[in-house]
Amino acid sequence: MVRESSANPSRRSFLKKTATVAAGAVISRTSLSGEKGGLLKMIEPASIKGSDAKPVKEKAIPTFCGMCGPSAGCGIYAIVRDGKFVGVEGMKDLPLNRGRRCAKSSGAPQWVYSKQRLKYPMRRIGERGEGKFERISWDEALDTVANKLKEQKEKYGPESLAIISPAHRTYSQYIYRFLTAHGSPNYGHSGICAMQRAFGYAYTLGTTPTPDYGMTKLVVL
Repeated sequence: MVRESSANPSRRSFLKKTATVAAGAVISRTSLSGEKGGLLKMIEPASIKGSDAKPVKEKAIPTFCGMCGPSAGCGIYAIVRDGKFVGVEGMKDLPLNRGRRCAKSSGAPQWVYSKQRLKYPMRRIGERGEGKFERISWDEALDTVANKLKEQKEKYGPESLAIISPAHRTYSQYIYRFLTAHGSPNYGHSGICAMQRAFGYAYTLGTTPTPDYGMTKLVVL
């Protein structure tokens, strides 16, 4: 008897493994492109005789993308495989994006599982820009923020506080209520687009200035 080695697999073994991978890929693709959201799709290459692969559980959960500011709301399916968020697919039934998705939407899993994502309060212990922080408790963080807000309010007035945060978030209503209680009307949405510039102009100059192209000697695009 000749024992099969991993380096030189037999033709029969090669075909079985190839069929297993192909079947899993076809079923996986069907589950991603199917427009019936929320259905649990089972990818079971182990059902093919001779395969030792484990079944894969996959869900396509209907939701919307919140990676943008005021323009957020594109319909997507969040693809969850074996309990982990692995990607997104566009929702063809939604008129807003009609199945299309951008790079920000596609990068959502990187944002969720980023090593730099904050999970607890951090206090800077070095100079600004050095990237040195230490972990502190929630009580200590809340006391620090509250004391700083009181100091700022007494010294500069409540209107000196402004908050910019992404739009379409469940916590937006609490930001409004907090600013009202503090005495400031200065709330701006979106933290990833041009809103910071427009926000600054609106609250300092009263409007957003535009370039005077007629008097410009040099324009760089």
